[in-house]
Amino acid sequence: MSRPIALRDIVTEVMQGLGVDKKSKKEGVVEVLGRFLGRKASGHIKAQHYQNQKLVINVDSSVWLYKLKLEEKIILDKLNNALPELGIKEVVFRLGRV
Repeated sequence: MSRPIALRDIVTEVMQGLGVDKKSKKEGVVEVLGRFLGRKASGHIKAQHYQNQKLVINVDSSVWLYKLKLEEKIILDKLNNALPELGIKEVVFRLGRV
């Protein structure tokens, strides 16, 4: 298990790495998710699409999909705390290419 990281450090780092285009926003989201969920999880997910405050994340296996679906509300809250400018209202996890 990795050591805890202060949320303000995550926000600062992500904000510095975010650009104005959608691709960098997706990368920022995946980076934040990787920090919340751990390095192991970040290898199993990929932000696929972000539009109209809906984030779609591909997951590479049904096991990871199930785990993330169980934590969906917590993940949404953490994303909105770390990236409030995105105003994410919905997170959808689906099986897909990573």
